[in-house]
Parts: sequence; C-alpha cells; structure tokens
Amino acid sequence: DDVDSDEEASLPGAGPMAGMLTVFMSADRGRLWFSPIPPSTFSSPVAFFDPSTSSPSSLQPCPTSECSENKQFIVFASKRDNLLEAVTSSRALRYRPPLNYYGPDAINISVYDNGFSSKLAVNNSVHGSLSINISSFNDNPEVIFDFDQVLTFQKGLGCSLSECLLPGDSKVPPVHLSTPALQIADVDARDDPSNSMTVYMRISRNDQLGNGRLFVNQSNFGNGVAVAFSQTSDIEETKLQGPIDAVNQVLDNVFYNAHDSFTGYERIFLEVDDNGADGQVQPASTFSRYELDVIVGARRLCDQYLTCETCTADPNCGWCPGHCEGQGQCMEGSISPTFETCQAHPFDGRIYNQCVLPLPNAIIAVAGSAGAVLLGGFICYKVWMWLFRRHGSVSAYAKKKQFDAKRTGRRFNLLPPDTAQYGQFLSLLVLVAAVIALWQTTFVFKFSEYEEIYMPLVTNLTLNIDNCRVRFLPPDAYVGPNKAVTEPGKLNALLLRVLVMNHPLVELKAQVCDPAKTVSVINDRLESVKYNNYECEIEFIVPSRLVMPDLVINAIGSKVSIVRGGPVDSDSLSMDPLVFGPNALTLTGTAIEAKFDSLQIKDLVYSADTGSFVASNLDVLRANLTSEDASLIVSTTSPTQLQYRQDSNNLVCLTAPKLEVSENCETVGFFPDAVINGASGSDGGIGSQSQESEDVKANNVAAMFGRHLLQSSDDDQGEGDEDGDGDGDGDGDGAACVTPLCLCSTNCTGTCVTNGTCIVTVCSGLSSASLEPGGLAFRTQTMLMTSKTGEISLTSLSSDSSSGDGSNASVAQTNKPVGNDDIGIALSDALALDEAFHPGGESRPKEQWWYLFLTGPGAVEATEGNFVWLSSVRYLVLPPSLLDVISLSLLTPTEGSSRSALQPSFCPPFVSSEQEFNARLVAMHRLLLNTLENPPGADE
Repeated sequence: DDVDSDEEASLPGAGPMAGMLTVFMSADRGRLWFSPIPPSTFSSPVAFFDPSTSSPSSLQPCPTSECSENKQFIVFASKRDNLLEAVTSSRALRYRPPLNYYGPDAINISVYDNGFSSKLAVNNSVHGSLSINISSFNDNPEVIFDFDQVLTFQKGLGCSLSECLLPGDSKVPPVHLSTPALQIADVDARDDPSNSMTVYMRISRNDQLGNGRLFVNQSNFGNGVAVAFSQTSDIEETKLQGPIDAVNQVLDNVFYNAHDSFTGYERIFLEVDDNGADGQVQPASTFSRYELDVIVGARRLCDQYLTCETCTADPNCGWCPGHCEGQGQCMEGSISPTFETCQAHPFDGRIYNQCVLPLPNAIIAVAGSAGAVLLGGFICYKVWMWLFRRHGSVSAYAKKKQFDAKRTGRRFNLLPPDTAQYGQFLSLLVLVAAVIALWQTTFVFKFSEYEEIYMPLVTNLTLNIDNCRVRFLPPDAYVGPNKAVTEPGKLNALLLRVLVMNHPLVELKAQVCDPAKTVSVINDRLESVKYNNYECEIEFIVPSRLVMPDLVINAIGSKVSIVRGGPVDSDSLSMDPLVFGPNALTLTGTAIEAKFDSLQIKDLVYSADTGSFVASNLDVLRANLTSEDASLIVSTTSPTQLQYRQDSNNLVCLTAPKLEVSENCETVGFFPDAVINGASGSDGGIGSQSQESEDVKANNVAAMFGRHLLQSSDDDQGEGDEDGDGDGDGDGDGAACVTPLCLCSTNCTGTCVTNGTCIVTVCSGLSSASLEPGGLAFRTQTMLMTSKTGEISLTSLSSDSSSGDGSNASVAQTNKPVGNDDIGIALSDALALDEAFHPGGESRPKEQWWYLFLTGPGAVEATEGNFVWLSSVRYLVLPPSLLDVISLSLLTPTEGSSRSALQPSFCPPFVSSEQEFNARLVAMHRLLLNTLENPPGADE
C-alpha cells in the first residue's frame, strides 16, 4: 500500500510513472502469471518490463504476452488500486508449481514507488516473501508405447512353459516391428522403492474359434515380481505385481502364444495400478487403461525367404526370377505357383525355380549359335556360286525376276501400267492404313482374362479405379481356373483379381513388390468413346477371418464406380463379416455407390461428390461420411454420437430406442419461382384464370403427389372472403391457384402451404444426436455425416430389438417418421422420368423393356428385384435368351432405364418383417404408377 501514490500523479510536471508502483516478483521453483482471466480485463493500464534486468532504473518495456505469463520472474507497474483489484477480484496473479514437484516454494516480492513518496526523490521500496507448501499428488501411472502401432503375429507360432517356437516373432511387441518394449512410468512410484505396481493383461477367450494367449517366460521373472494367471469363461488374465523396475523387466519378456487355427483381430487390454503410491492427495482412481490392437495372420510360408537359394530349399516353395521386374520373389508351390503366375526373367529367360541359368543349356545355346552361323555361311556360298554360273551375277538374276513378276502381274491385271500415278496410290494406301489403325485403337476391343495378384504380405493397399465394379467375395464364390482357391483352408491370404478391357489405351498397373501396394486402372481413351463397351471388374477374394489391410479406393473417373462388400449379393451370402480390425477404409472420388453389410472397422471415410453409401450392421469406432448429393444410410447396433448436416431441407432420419437430438436448424418460408412468375402475369396473373380450371389443376396435383392440399375451412374465412381462399377478396385466386404452382416449382424442396409459400428447413453448422440402441455395448462410436442434397439416415438398434418380429417399431424413436403413404419422388427426377418415359409426348417409351430404378433410404435393392414396364406380356413368358435363339435376336426386347430418388423416402429405412417389406413394395409400385400416369405439368 502507498498512500502518496494518488497525490503524486496530480503533481505539476509528473512523468508517466507518477502515481504508479513497480513490482518485482519471482518464484524459487514454480511459474507465475499476471494476466486477468477472460473475460475480465485490467481496469487501468499495466506496463510490463523485461525481467532480465533487476535494477528499477534500467527497465525496458516488454510485450504483455511475452513477459506476463508462465515466467519465473516478472516485472510490472500500475496504479495501486488497479493492482489491488487485479490481485483480489480479477485473480490476475496465478502460480503453478513445477511438474511432479512437491514440497516448499516461495514467491519473492519487491515494490518500488519510483521516488515520488519523498521530497528527496528517494525510490522507496518494500520487500517480502510468500511461503508456499506444495502437497504431493499421486499421478496415475502410464504405459510408454506407441498404441497406434498394430501388433502382427503368425498363426500357430506357439510357446511352451519354457520357450517359444520363434521368440522374436512371438514377443510383445514382435522384433520385426522395431518397436521398444512395453514399459511402465510413474513418477510417484520411484519416491518410495517399496511401492508396488500391479499390471493386469487381459485377453478375451473364444473357445469355439480359438484365439491367442499371453505367455510369460518363467525363467525371466524379475526379482520380487509375483505372477498370477486366472481365467473365466470370457477373459484370461495375467497379473504382475512388484516394484516398477522389476515389473518392467518382466514386461520385456511377454509373448503372444498364437493358436494353431486362429486368424483374425483381437485386443489385449492393459490396466496399470500404482495401488495408491505416495501422495497426500489421491485421485478418484489410481489406475490407467490401454488397448493393444493385435492381428493374427496366416503362417508365413514362402514370402519370408528373400533369396532364391533359401526359397528353393523349402520343398513347398519356388522362386520366380522374373517377378518384380527381375528382382525375383518366393512363391507358394514346388513345381509351379499355386496362386500366382510366374513370368520368365526379362533378360536371361530364367523360369520358375531357376536360380541361375543352367550350364548345359548355355553350352547348347553357344554351340547351336556357332553351328547356325557356319551352316548359313555355307548355304549363302552355294547360292552365290549357282547364280554366278547360271546368270553371271546377282544383279542380273534380280532384274530377270523383276521382269518376270511384272509380266505375270499385268497378265492377270494385278499391276497397273507404267503410266500409273504411283504417288497418289501410295498416299491412298497410307490414308487407308491410318483409318484402319484409328478404328482399331478406338472401336476394336476384346476382353482379357482376370489377372490375379496374390498378397501374402500387405500392410496397406491403394486402389485407383475408373468406372469399376469392386466386390469383396468369399473363396467359394471364386470362378476361375485355379481350383486351389476354393479348397477349404487352402487360401490363407488376400487374392486380388482384376479384369479390364483389352485395349491399348486401357492399362492395369500393379506395384505389388513391397508391403505397401498400389494397383491402378488407367483409361486414356478419347473422352467421346471413353466408356464405350468398357468393362472393369475387381474382386477381392477374402479368406475366412482374414483382417483386411489399410485400403484406399480412389474413383478417379467421371462415371460411377461401385463398391460392394459382405453378404450383399447372391454369391456372397456365405461371407463372414468383413473385418478391417484396427485398419482403415477410405473411399474417395467423384462418384461412388458403396454398399456394405457386417463391416467391422476402426476408421471409415467416405468422401464422394455423388453416389450413395449404405452400410448395415456397421461396427466402427470413427466414421466420416461426407458428400455433395449422395444419400448416406447406416444401421448399427452400437451407441453412436452423431454430428450431421443436411443442407437442402434437413432430410435426416434418426431411429433408436433412446434418441436425443439437438438440431442447429430453423424453418423459413419463401415464394418459389412459379408462384412469383404466375402472380406477375397479365390480367392479374393467376387471379385471371377461372375457378374451374384451377380446381382441376389442384385435384390433379393432389393425385400426383398422393397428398391432400391444405384448404381453409368455412370457419376460418375472413370477412369478405366469399370464395373461401383466405385472401379476403372473394375472387377465387387463393390456395387453389398458388398451391399447385408452388408444388410444381423446381426450387421448392420443402412443403407448400395454402398461400403458395414454400416451407423449408435451413441448417447452419452441425447438429448433433445421441443414439442408444439398448442392450449391452462394448464401446460408443462417433460419426460425422454431411450431405448437401442427399438424405441422411442412421438407425441404432440392438440385435434384441431388431430380431425380425417387428417389435423394434414399438421400442424405437424416430425423429421424422415417413410411412408408405408419405413417400414421393423428387420433382427433378419426376420431370426427367416423364421426359424419358414419354419421349416427344408419346404415351409410352420406344423400348419394349424399361427398368424403373428407385434410390434412397428404404428403396428396393437390385438384388431383391427391379420394377419394370413391359410392352408385352410375352417377355415375361419367353425369356430373352430363348428369344435370341428362336428369332435370331429379332424378337429380343430393346431395353431402357430410368433412375429416380425417393424424396421423402422411408424413415426408418430398414424393415424388420417380410410383411412390412411387402407393404413397402406395394407403396413404391403405387408411387411409380401414379407418377407415370400423372406426370408433373400434365395439365398445364
């Protein structure tokens, strides 16, 4: 305190420091802050100085942020009242002790009045110290390890009581990962050597399928460490207890005891407890928990050998010298590759299992070449001698033969006369050859066989595709020449099959020599014919319980690429869940239609401009699904925290037994184009039309959309509103006129009300929702789903509540239910369907067989059937294949198709009974029939 400081500031000739106190403050160990906590501010300016100089007479100004926060020594100056307020009410002065330190500390304070308290200009000062005692806090222990690292082991590499078959490959973590061992760190435990640490390592049991166990080599137990093993029907636990250094010694000798038949994904759960080690302050819990991701793959057989000699020494393996551009690779198969094709060496011609060019073959090749040279020379000598005797010289013989050929050619009119224009003829030949070459490269094509790429060792795969169809299939769905693929248990790794158009400008590039592989389909044909007769089929043959690697699929073309995985097609119904385990799946591109069933994955990304993403029974930790106009449809059995945004009209369907939604949206209304343009016409615009014509239009529109138009009741008519239209003028130009125009407006994506206003929901930013499926759940997954014009649907139901008996309808909540009578077709799609189905105003299409595809949540899948229009019933009685044969394709129906999006679509999209599915089929059939018979604008 300084009672003179306020008087000093008012004295004549007072400088900038008049009335201000300068404070020097330092901490012996900790750090200091002198800045108000937002939104609080200093009531008067505070000047900060460079703390490197301790003399009050030589202070240098310093920026506030650099000299006022997280410093051991700070210097500042301000008025007394401001300093008192900052210390008391604003809590500007703060102290933080050093990390992991406890014990005494002190804050040293010196205050100077800058010489204004004395007539002699003496800089008075006062000094003091504030003692601080820092209590000890028991920090939770931690495990030092890169938990993003996935541990990979081989099937059947087991351990006995004393040793493992291959200790380096079974160690946790394996030696080939070059990752440091698991280690425990706890700053509190080292303060007292008697403190005991406890480590629990748990792994789930699966007695039916078998899975790995944890093994601790008993010969490497640390001093004073107690090791205990226990198990239940679901969990096997290994417990370590002892001093921290001894426990770390044991952790360096933990091994994964692989099962003889188990492959797949599992997790090791770690829990570390310091048992309340030193600390005057104890946290709510004294333990920390971690998870280790484990992938058990097939036993490495041949790909582990890196040289030809070691490879061929194994009777089950063989060396392919020409693989990887001549580098060579060891493959499965003693005589020929089991799953791959071996090309000869590009330079020396070595074939499968040839480490060096055989010496006898080299001798034969040299001797044969020498003999051919001698024989050729002898024949040339004999011919030359014969020509010399008969014709005198070789040139004379050549002239005679030329004359004979010309005479014979003119005799049979094969050669032109000597006066012919040979230059023009040759130019014509060149032109014809160029036309033929262009036609060959543009239109002539043939399809090649599948190229098969076997991947026994792959960490991540990038697939660049252009208008391709990608499918994940089980081995029993394989159709090809290699019968070993379909043999049970024969295929142990991923097999990639690619079929592309055999064309000079369509190329398959595969870089598969390293664990990180890239496969690309490149289509460089002319844009006008780029996809004419084009075909690209890609199949992943996935063995049972194989864990897929990190997979990135880039759809680089302008056409739609299709990705389908799991039991979604007739030939993949026997497929196990598609397991990525700790790995990620990324789908990016312009247009991707993706459909998955029973996908188990840690990270999932879908980012496409258009297309669709459908995933049922999805088990994911994090999902990021974004698009411009693709519909995103997901069902899961796990609790989900969702962030979403649908820009066009908040077309979002959420379903769960326990549902909490927080929407960042608002409802707005506007007059669409058709209403505004109609109202501005001559003679009063829409008001000049007759009441009768408007009623007809309204009825037709109501029939077309399957809805009743909102009409004002008699009780709601205003004064003077004799026509009941609600506008009070009695002229009949109300709802019956403007509502149909609103419905027919192309820029109204919402709901039309009686005054012609289009009501839409506009969202800004992300909305959020919490979906609880009920029942037991192991983890909560997070999702981000955004689409500008496509629909968003998420269903979270436990397996008990979606058992197929229809009971889920009674337990689930839906934010915006849409039933069978409420579905519709987007107006733009309805107009496109009318134009395609009624070309030039005709009553039917020109084609005899027309597919009517519907898309969107709840739409019928192509695997379940398609809606078709037929010009004749005979096409149902006689299949097209039979018509091709008996009529030489003359009676085969021509085909056309259309694709329309449901909007609004079914909510929820998934059904739980066959009865409900059939009812939806009837509703979609009725909708299509109504749209075809009453197209938009039919009465205009």
